[in-house]
Amino acid sequence: MTSYNWNHWGRSSQIAVFILFFSTVAIWTYTYQIYRKYKAPGFKKSVFQILIDRYERGEITHEEYCKMKSDYYIKNPRPQLLHGKTFK
Repeated sequence: MTSYNWNHWGRSSQIAVFILFFSTVAIWTYTYQIYRKYKAPGFKKSVFQILIDRYERGEITHEEYCKMKSDYYIKNPRPQLLHGKTFK
């Protein structure tokens, strides 16, 4: 009669899950570092920073800058501040 050692399969699956988990974490960490290193510059510029940059390069006049800025505030009003809390 043959005796089967089921504990062997349990340990192997534990090791496989351990290796899979740490390899996944290692790959995610490496990918995130590459993303942070090579992401496009100016990826998160604000609307006003883009307007200021265009104005400084001479692409738009002062009047156009002021109009675009006021148009933005008409479409997206600033939230009201009350006792340090922001309400929309």
